[in-house]
Amino acid sequence: MGNEHRRSRTTERQLILALILIFLACGVLFIFVAQQTTRAPMLTPFLAFGIAEMIATWGSALVEAHATDDISAALLTAGCFVVFIIAFVVASAILRLRRNEAKAFRDAQIGGESTTRRYGWALWTMAGILIALGTFLYRGLPPILNSLDAVLSPGDNPEDVLRINETRRDLTKGYVFGEAEYRGQGVLRIVLSRGWGYLAIFSIAAYLLRGSRSRRASLRLPWQPIAITLMGMIYVGGTGVRAPIVIHIVAVIIGLSMMVRFSMRSLAGGASVIALVIFVVAPLGGETESRGTAQDRASNAAQRVFLGNGSNNILIMQAIENGAITQGWGRLHVEQLQAALPGVSGNAPFSNRLSQMRGGKRAETSYASPTYFGVLYADFGAIGTLAGYGLIGVFVAYAQRWLFRRKKDVPNLALVGSIIVVLSQLSVSGFSGVAVGILVIVAFHFVVTHLVLLTNRNARGRHSMTLEREFSRTPLPNRQITEFVP
Repeated sequence: MGNEHRRSRTTERQLILALILIFLACGVLFIFVAQQTTRAPMLTPFLAFGIAEMIATWGSALVEAHATDDISAALLTAGCFVVFIIAFVVASAILRLRRNEAKAFRDAQIGGESTTRRYGWALWTMAGILIALGTFLYRGLPPILNSLDAVLSPGDNPEDVLRINETRRDLTKGYVFGEAEYRGQGVLRIVLSRGWGYLAIFSIAAYLLRGSRSRRASLRLPWQPIAITLMGMIYVGGTGVRAPIVIHIVAVIIGLSMMVRFSMRSLAGGASVIALVIFVVAPLGGETESRGTAQDRASNAAQRVFLGNGSNNILIMQAIENGAITQGWGRLHVEQLQAALPGVSGNAPFSNRLSQMRGGKRAETSYASPTYFGVLYADFGAIGTLAGYGLIGVFVAYAQRWLFRRKKDVPNLALVGSIIVVLSQLSVSGFSGVAVGILVIVAFHFVVTHLVLLTNRNARGRHSMTLEREFSRTPLPNRQITEFVP
């Protein structure tokens, strides 16, 4: 009996070791392809999606294999990642994606208007519009401003933490369950998140453009990018949801990687900043562990990032296997698209039904959101999931080609960086979330570029009127006029 137990333990360890080696091989393949298609340490669509996918799905797959000796989820996760890489490589070859395309885009000089002050007018006009929308959504200042002590010292301010949680319910899902009035919360949160991320990258690009044209300007404190970044963190995180705050910082780092030559040390520093932000905003999740010691907060934050959404993928696979969930055949994709559109859907979201299956406190009104892997599996099974990741690889290759062939000016840098941020969330939100996010960003970009053009036209009009007045005041020189006789 004892020998059989030891043999089973040895077999289990060998199995886990084999899985770890498989995932390491996937990681090495990913790094090799990224190096071949980027040629520079910058966050491209391929890198952004791949990193997000590894963080969101790998940990939960390995933990499930260790806990149950069931390696099917881990093997399918690794297989989908390999299919994504192969599809990206094949699509890149067909689209003739040049190896140094991303590097050439980063190294190119930032072009734009001769007077960067015109970008400032567009920047603060759009910031004012976003502040107005945020004021309407929050019915005043963002609630998180009144509870900063709860974020910094959650253990000493449990009542403030509870107040943040109640506010978050009203602004995120209260209207879904009829507990709060609907006033466009979903649409406004998307506009605020995408808009502030766009403006953060826009302000950095305008500052660097001004610094490249004036040595004196390059020595000035970048107060505009700092102000926009901080305001964005406050307004996108005003609901008390942690993810938009982290995504906002990711947008800043992605934007910088397209304008400044990053070293591997710089990328590691950016990752450290993101980890610090996740640690600081951990109490906003409402979990009791997040309000304990620093070690408890760090542990809870790590579990939420590496195991949170991915564990719901495992729940979906188990539920389909035992018949608790039937194959959707596209129904969940339609549901996701309906949820992304304005208005209130009549049915409870799929993530809420998963929460009820999982049980626990507030299961009736909570969400257990899977990643896109889980949605694909719930709708189309293992074969459909593999095909879905192949489609993602093709889509990312086309997006990378289109983005890095655009003119590198201030508005386009903000557009490219914002779309890369959305593509990184394809791992979680799926194609419907990406489509809505890109639509909002393109509309925002359209308004910003026309504001810049309008400011340009007005400036040229004032300049021509000034020249006309000066010309009319200048006396003509005395000339002798004679009649011309042929």
